Formats: sequence, C-alpha cells, structure tokens
Amino acid sequence: RERFRRIAPEQSSWKLSHISLGWGLSYTLSMTKLTTVKVSMETRDELKKIADRDGVTLDTALQRLLRTERQRQMGADLAARPASDEAAAWVRGSTAAVSRALG
Repeated sequence: RERFRRIAPEQSSWKLSHISLGWGLSYTLSMTKLTTVKVSMETRDELKKIADRDGVTLDTALQRLLRTERQRQMGADLAARPASDEAAAWVRGSTAAVSRALG
C-alpha cells in the first residue's frame, strides 16, 4: 500500500505529501516538525469525526479546538474582572444606541 504520495502543485503549494496513519486516518505534511501525541482511541475517533466533518486534517481540527479553548479562557478571564468605569460607560452607551435604533 502506498504510504506517501505527491500532491499536485495546483492543489496547494505548501502541502508536500500525504501519509496514511492507519485506522482510516491520514495526515498532510507541511514544513513543520511532527511529533506523536498519545490519546485514547475514543479521543482519536472523536477528533477524526470533527476533522472529517469539516474536511480538514487532524492537525487543523486540533488547532481549531485549541484556539476555541484559548478564546473561552480569555472570555472567562475578562468576565472574572470588574469592568473599568470607562468600559462600563462604553457598554451603557452602546446599549442605549441599540435601544434607540430598535425603537
């Protein structure tokens, strides 16, 4: 079975090759270094479902999930701090403007 195949240049100039990882999984290599992450088979399968649904690689799906987690954490950090007087005034002004616009 073919382990590596060349991707046509018109598909993408940064994709170098495609590797079959077994279990129906595949990965497109770029110029980045690779490492192994050990996860349960259940976690691997769930990540694969997300990647397949979105039509992306496992790496891209994981990057998106990590970005979402960073955004969630930033939101929690902001929510935990009291708003400054300036920020509170801005929110009140914005709320009033929306109320006026909606009539």
